Amino acid sequence: MKKEQNGHSASKSQDQKKEKIKQNNSSAKRATSNSSKKSATGIGEKTKADLLEIAKRAGVTGRHAMTKDELINAINKKID
Repeated sequence: MKKEQNGHSASKSQDQKKEKIKQNNSSAKRATSNSSKKSATGIGEKTKADLLEIAKRAGVTGRHAMTKDELINAINKKID
């Protein structure tokens, strides 16, 4: 029974994280290509440190080894 409770709260926590990321990057969903995602969201203008924080909240693994463009793509995939 504890597993169900933990699984439920973990799922709720993940849902909350996803919703927060969606709210922070709401215009990203409207963009269709990588270049338009960058310009539509302004995410391409963020620093790598900012992108790392967003990626962390989104649950992107391997984020520290990624380039700025890779971070942008990974973040956009997580919120789509």
